[in-house]
Amino acid sequence: MKKITLFAVLIALFVSLFVFSACDGEDSEVYCAVAGYSYDEETDTVTVQINLQNSTGNAVAKAEYQREKTDDGFFDIYKTTYKLPADFWDKIRVRAVEDEALKKILDEKGADGEYNLKIVYVYATLYKSIYGDGEYIENGKTRAYVWQFDEGEEVAVRLTQRVEDKAIWYGLLIGIFALATVIVAVVAIVKRKGDINERTKDSNE
Repeated sequence: MKKITLFAVLIALFVSLFVFSACDGEDSEVYCAVAGYSYDEETDTVTVQINLQNSTGNAVAKAEYQREKTDDGFFDIYKTTYKLPADFWDKIRVRAVEDEALKKILDEKGADGEYNLKIVYVYATLYKSIYGDGEYIENGKTRAYVWQFDEGEEVAVRLTQRVEDKAIWYGLLIGIFALATVIVAVVAIVKRKGDINERTKDSNE
């Protein structure tokens, strides 16, 4: 039973050498796209929900992408900033004017084209290692950050992620695996010698 337990530990350690990975890939290009619209009669405000994506589909503007990496012992800290260009608000208003669905909503409400404009961006994740500088909302296991910007404000979204330093963790796990292998070998040798001594003792008797 002990042999099986030790063997299982070794296998688990060996497998863990491969499952430790960091999501540290670089996003080469990021675009802002419109995801939907809503209109508030009381404030005469059109809210535009946006997405940040790598594809150009339905894109309004290209975002400036910056990523910084700092070392924190066994972990690497990645700070990512997505910033939209100065002419973003002009582009988003032009897109809103051209959108037929929004135009229909405004016509039904009797609203003119002088409405206020704001944008909302929502980032949802299941991972506690990722957090942002937006408003934090939690729903079950899902964690979300929400950013809201009024027309004319600088639009910048900042995310921070803590990931394992693969080189350090791999080295540590390899060391543990090697130590565990030595321990198992020593235990096996000691047990074998004990068995030999027992057989010798029995034969002498």
